[in-house]
Amino acid sequence: MAPGRPVLVTDERWRKGLSAVRALGRRGVRVLTVDSTRLVAARWSRYVARHLVLPAPATAAEAFVSGIIELAAREPGLVVFPMEDVTLSALAGVRARLGSVMLPIPTTEAIDVALDKQATTARAQALGIPTPRTADPADATALAEAVRHVGLPLVVKPRRGWGSQGVAVVEQPELVEPTYRRIAASFPRPILQERIPPGGRAFGVSCLFNMAGELRATFVHQRLREYPRTGGPSTLRVSVERPDLVAQSARLLTSLGWRGFAMVEWKTDPRDGVPRLLEVNPRFVGSLELALVSGVDFPWLLYQVATTGDCPLVETYRVGQLCRWLLPGDLLHFLSNPDRWRLEPSFFRFRRPDLAYDDWAGDDPLPSLVQVGLVGLQALRPAMWRYVVTRSTPLPG
Repeated sequence: MAPGRPVLVTDERWRKGLSAVRALGRRGVRVLTVDSTRLVAARWSRYVARHLVLPAPATAAEAFVSGIIELAAREPGLVVFPMEDVTLSALAGVRARLGSVMLPIPTTEAIDVALDKQATTARAQALGIPTPRTADPADATALAEAVRHVGLPLVVKPRRGWGSQGVAVVEQPELVEPTYRRIAASFPRPILQERIPPGGRAFGVSCLFNMAGELRATFVHQRLREYPRTGGPSTLRVSVERPDLVAQSARLLTSLGWRGFAMVEWKTDPRDGVPRLLEVNPRFVGSLELALVSGVDFPWLLYQVATTGDCPLVETYRVGQLCRWLLPGDLLHFLSNPDRWRLEPSFFRFRRPDLAYDDWAGDDPLPSLVQVGLVGLQALRPAMWRYVVTRSTPLPG
């Protein structure tokens, strides 16, 4: 018998949303999707029963929430998977108004810590978990002391944000203040963080907790390529085992009373070989497809947690599985990398037994073809090429 409760997957323009849709649809779940536009590839999936257009929660949170409430009245027992930070925050703050909506997420307080990089770092340090040196200057006048604590080179980054938005690497002391002021104009009270030197391996630890706060499934991936190359979404990644990072990630999340899914990011410091915690992502991330093809079906597990409070324990997965975000991610990495002809594995090695793609599913090809068209349309826009150029080089102070 097919599962009875429908799922609404938000923010469907991102590839992780399509991965979640396909995973749930293959299990017989009735899937609805929502975004602020109809121009999303996922709406063409065979597994999508209906695509809705609602105002973006980043600009019209109340209208977005009202739309979800209206939908829930027509869809009894609706489960909602918020796929982006701003959507997660918007829904977490109005749980009491959502009625029968099932929202498999932690408390608002836990989410607030996870979304605030300074608060995350402070919690990790209190637990003895290694982090980069970090400072939280109250304003530009406190920068001198913060720079002495963090050292150069350093990274100025938003307290709340995702990817490389608003992130700048600073190597000269005279550039710290103007860089800080520039970023603070768009992202209030940014933090300063020690820049971990290039060369260390980067890992993501995905964890799923049931509604009793018990760890039920984990998965670890290592980044092999990313775009922008100075820090951005992974374009090629591989499944690995790192029980030490699983243990530390679980300890951090357990201290927050975590429920549902989170992914904890780590970067190894090549100076001493110690992995240091970078941030917590309190929702599904772009590496979701790799977990799926490696044998950890996080969307289905989260659905079970939402509807029953628990899910089966998952203790193993396939190690050495590769997954690639080809268009436009790995293509942009290739074009921006001066060592593009020496990449390993080669950019041009498109088929191998252990390689899967974020962009392609043989049982659901239409969204993948639509995505190629959408990428092509974006490539015709001069603004997109300016974006590619600025994201392919380190952000200067």
